Amino acid sequence: MNDSKDVVLPHMPIEFSAVIDAKLIAASDRQPIVRANPAHHVAVSRYPQATADDVLSAITSARRAADTRIWSSKS
Repeated sequence: MNDSKDVVLPHMPIEFSAVIDAKLIAASDRQPIVRANPAHHVAVSRYPQATADDVLSAITSARRAADTRIWSSKS
């Protein structure tokens, strides 16, 4: 009995965006981080690499959200 299935890999990597302070940051706007399938070494996804300013913006946004209890007050 052969239960093997063909693996279908994407024709091109799936593009993801970062969300920082409710703004989408596209991978094309930054140096990309490309993730490859370790079994086939085919690129399957791309992510935007955060800069130091991006990290500070994300921390500031998270602190503001926590202080205003926008998310933490939700059940």
